[in-house]
Amino acid sequence: MISEVEIIIRIGQHVNIVNFLGVVTENIQNNELMIIFEYCRYGCVHSFMQKNKSKFIDCMDDLPMAWNPNTVDHDLDKEEINGGMRTSFRTTDLIYWATQIAGGMG
Repeated sequence: MISEVEIIIRIGQHVNIVNFLGVVTENIQNNELMIIFEYCRYGCVHSFMQKNKSKFIDCMDDLPMAWNPNTVDHDLDKEEINGGMRTSFRTTDLIYWATQIAGGMG
């Protein structure tokens, strides 16, 4: 388990991955560690997408041939500030999330 913590520390902070905050080692003699990560309000991406798949709208036909992730609306947080959650997600959202995931892997 310590080797995993060392790898996580070497990776460091990244905007597109769940970040490591710390580790509790008070029971390390019993091979017990508590690894602390930042809170993810919606849980894992896979579960979030599965739970909300009925809210996805296919708009592939509306995408320009040379799609640019910098042109995506980033309104997810704006709608949440008003106490709600987005009622739909578009193909551009999926592509944007995929680029963020790839960025966290590379």
